Amino acid sequence: MKPESSREQWIDTASFNERWEILEEGVGEGGQGVGHKAVRKEDQQIAFLKILKEDRSERRARFYSEARSYNSLSGLQVPRMIESNTHLHADKNVGLYIATEFIEGSTLRDWLSRNRKLSLDQMIEVTLKLLDTVAHAHAAGVLHRDIKPDNIIMREGDVLCPVLIDFGIAYDQNLDMPKPLTLEGNELGNRFLSLPELKGGSKDKRSPVSDLTVVAGVFFFLFTHRNPTQLVDGEEKLPHQRADVLRYFSGFERSGIRSFFDKAFAVPVNKRFLTAEQMKDGLRKILTRHSEPEPADKHEQLQRLMEDRSIQSRGDRSQLVRKALEWAMAAYKDVAVKSNGLLTAQQVDIVPKAELGFVRIRWDMEGAYRLCTYIWVEIAGGDLVWHNFSGEVHRVEIGIDLEKLSPSSVLEEAVITDILRVMKHEPIDLTPEFSGLHVLRDRLTNSWDEAIELSRVFNLPVFTIVYDCAQPVVHREHLLERVLGDQTVQDVLRSSFVLLVAKRSSMPSHLDLPNVSDHSGVIVDGQWTRQRHLAANREAARIDLSELQQGFAR
Repeated sequence: MKPESSREQWIDTASFNERWEILEEGVGEGGQGVGHKAVRKEDQQIAFLKILKEDRSERRARFYSEARSYNSLSGLQVPRMIESNTHLHADKNVGLYIATEFIEGSTLRDWLSRNRKLSLDQMIEVTLKLLDTVAHAHAAGVLHRDIKPDNIIMREGDVLCPVLIDFGIAYDQNLDMPKPLTLEGNELGNRFLSLPELKGGSKDKRSPVSDLTVVAGVFFFLFTHRNPTQLVDGEEKLPHQRADVLRYFSGFERSGIRSFFDKAFAVPVNKRFLTAEQMKDGLRKILTRHSEPEPADKHEQLQRLMEDRSIQSRGDRSQLVRKALEWAMAAYKDVAVKSNGLLTAQQVDIVPKAELGFVRIRWDMEGAYRLCTYIWVEIAGGDLVWHNFSGEVHRVEIGIDLEKLSPSSVLEEAVITDILRVMKHEPIDLTPEFSGLHVLRDRLTNSWDEAIELSRVFNLPVFTIVYDCAQPVVHREHLLERVLGDQTVQDVLRSSFVLLVAKRSSMPSHLDLPNVSDHSGVIVDGQWTRQRHLAANREAARIDLSELQQGFAR
């Protein structure tokens, strides 16, 4: 069956030679097929014509997946698909082919052999361009899984135009196949850089991080003219730590390039660059640090930095936020009196920042822990603004002398509200609080119905945290802080999701959630999917949210 889009690209023909004539044989060869330069008979269109070598059903289905990848990535720095008959892969009487645009240029490996004296700027530029292509492919649901210099063509020799080719073993999450094309025992990747997660037996063959790691390998290849080959050699050394490449790093000590590769080539997947944007930032920092002149006197440089008005300003703003938080905490000193000795409220920690800070408050009732609440202070234009879980509670102009204001009277209503909440309700039934709540407030709900409505309003999926209401409240607080207290996680949620945080007993019964432990899931168009166990682990949260962002990008 032909795919719905671009039907004119899917041709019902039994063989390429009904429509194409080969001009030059064997201009390329991969694991799936042999490539030729060819011309279409009807209009003299030149193309790269790839013909399937093997006739196994798995190979034929994968060849169709490759064609679908080209088709879905139209407009990126990948070859444009002209036509294919691979949608007929189930019929073994059909000789399958894919015709894509013919890219004039040599592979990155050949190109580098003729341009050996690249500047660091050029190396990074090639890598950034490649990252753009890979990031857009991931957003479209396609993982390449075979990136190497031989699968990159420099279009017409232009350093700014690396074209990624050969999607023969790519994974396309949009392709609905009756069974997986890659089995757990299969090994993927190539000899350019073998990754442990792509070896036979690994269950992690669909992580976008693997593609990013090999892009870092391409940067390493540009820098050293060596293949990284494997993350760790027999001496437990990473590619950039091996004796045969150390000389290439001479003169780049201040750039931070070795620290970049420390992260890029980390053996645990969750220790590497998890997104293309993270890796781009790392590359740009290398360039910035390398181009900065070595200061003649570091003490003099430190003095200049301390005199920098922007740095002074951030320091001043952080101090202002700290004072505002400490001032607010003074309003809670009489909690014991107001509650006839039943309650105490004390500061657990205080985190002042230049724009937004918070203080965490521990509540005990008759000496037993109840829960923690938060006060946030942000600088909004010319105002200082205090917030608690329910929203704004006070605001003054910056410059007002807080020492002349009584926090007990100004914030009394907010304190009394907190006292009533803590005394009247069981902590597990109260709205859960965590340090990132204020940042995520516009996307946050604690109700399934409200989450569905917000999803419709924002046209975004809902990332859902379902916590175990049989556990003590301190368990819930630890979980939310570890999962949602991270800046990267908050950025992903604000850009790509609505957030639902709810106890298991409040979720719809038809979801059939497990009776124990904490779980996450995604609501898409009202449907529950991607349910999994949720651990109180910050690194795992970054990885999961980054992968979900790629998978559910709209």
